[in-house]
Amino acid sequence: MIIRSVNMVRICTLENRTFEEIAETFNLAFSDYFFPIKLNDEQLKAKFSSEGGKLDLSVGVFENEKLVAFILHFEDLINGKKVIYNGGTGVIPEFRGNHLTAKMYEFILSKLKNEKTDKMVLEVLTQNLAALKTYQNQGFKITRELNCFKGKINNFTPNKLDKTFEMKKLTELNWDLLRTFWAFEPTWQNSVSTMNYLEKENICMGMEKENKLIGYLIYNPTIKRIHQIAVHQNFRNIGVGSHLLNFISKIEDGDLTIINVDSRMKNGNNFLEKRGFVNYTNQYEMEMEFDF
Repeated sequence: MIIRSVNMVRICTLENRTFEEIAETFNLAFSDYFFPIKLNDEQLKAKFSSEGGKLDLSVGVFENEKLVAFILHFEDLINGKKVIYNGGTGVIPEFRGNHLTAKMYEFILSKLKNEKTDKMVLEVLTQNLAALKTYQNQGFKITRELNCFKGKINNFTPNKLDKTFEMKKLTELNWDLLRTFWAFEPTWQNSVSTMNYLEKENICMGMEKENKLIGYLIYNPTIKRIHQIAVHQNFRNIGVGSHLLNFISKIEDGDLTIINVDSRMKNGNNFLEKRGFVNYTNQYEMEMEFDF
């Protein structure tokens, strides 16, 4: 591969660029990635809409008005703190080796500080050592390891539940209650804010016992992803999670994904593997906090 040395490039935010242009560069940058990723302009636009994307806080590198590198940023208010999420960093192959990611951070960090950002978050594949080093040099620190799964739900027969248990479609999500079921805090793509954005798109199923919710699952049929599955700690290991997965298996017989499961949750990870999912890659979640 020929690496092009760059001298005269322009770095600026992306609010005046089209999703079509960004998607074209995105696909080229990730064409030789560990797991090739491809998005069209409508899918990228939907991602920005559902995850709190901010083109005015995203940054790109241009040579002769051609976008050759980018950092896509998303914004949310979490526990009273303004958090910026790096939802994608890419450099097209011939422009790598020019420290463009570091240059983009040098450009955008002052703007993010002026915007009173409290914290920045990102995920990086554990095997992507070059990117990991770049982020560490910027001040990001590893906070946890995350497991990513894919596969087809198998035909496992769960324990039979008595008549006091009933599965229902959830039309409203009581997050104060659902949070009490969590074994770990979801990452950005599975967060409460993202789930609220995707409310009309997702399928939400709950398991009740004597009319009280004890477990739930959120599934996105568009991208074939289970965003969340959680069971009250007093009702685990009796088949509630398996019954919820069985419901999804009846409407989706192909491969599904479940991403960013905290690796410390051994029981949850083992449960997914028993139901047919394969841990195909891992990521580090990284954070950088700002001091004011």
